[in-house]
Amino acid sequence: RLRLRPVYLPVKATSVVSDEGCLQTWVDRWHQAKRHSQGVAELSYTVLALCDTVQQLPSELLSWEMLSPIARHLFRLVYMHCFPPCQFVAMAILAGYYYCNGRSVPMCQSSSAALPPAALMLCVLAGTWAPAWPVMVSTIFLVVSNVHFMIVCFLQPSEWRRDQSSLWHSEDGGLRATRLCASARATLVLTVVLDLVVLGGPVMLLYGLGSALLAFWSVSVRGNRFEYVTASKALGAQVPESERELLPSRCAAESP
Repeated sequence: RLRLRPVYLPVKATSVVSDEGCLQTWVDRWHQAKRHSQGVAELSYTVLALCDTVQQLPSELLSWEMLSPIARHLFRLVYMHCFPPCQFVAMAILAGYYYCNGRSVPMCQSSSAALPPAALMLCVLAGTWAPAWPVMVSTIFLVVSNVHFMIVCFLQPSEWRRDQSSLWHSEDGGLRATRLCASARATLVLTVVLDLVVLGGPVMLLYGLGSALLAFWSVSVRGNRFEYVTASKALGAQVPESERELLPSRCAAESP
């Protein structure tokens, strides 16, 4: 019996930053977002492969142990590529319905004590009495998870190896103390909050929803055929002398 296990390789990714300026950086990020959204093509392929598997294999081989990993993979693809656009459409419809009815939802105008349990739960989770709280809960989780990820992967290794003899440990994401923030961690928290709370919504309209809808149309019309455009990455870390010999000759020559 063959069993496949993933081998997780450590990597530190950098943001898309073009040498040609801010406008080209936005363009390169758009190409990257479209390429990532094109992964929705794997959903239709997985459904087709699952249907063929169920039809071709003998019934005695169709066990839960074999089908459950396929089902988890299928749900993961639906969660990544289908849930976010559906959530946005549902929230947009609810928001329009809310404002068109004078900032209220007719079925939730009664007091909480007069509503049946099912209607009460629906009104609470939809945020009809406090429209901001459903979004704020998910935003808080996003802020905490992103800050924790950056601290574990970037700041802590840099703090452990203060001699900066290793390129891996010295790469701290460029986080530094500023006039507003007394430490690198405070700078990180402020940056993440600014990105997610202030800029997250407008940016995701284009790079999230726009790229997803374009990928849906592209896959349905042209299949999984698209032009691969690489994204420019900024490499700002200085390469230590002990590790320059591991780099290609061109990269070593260009390193500061």
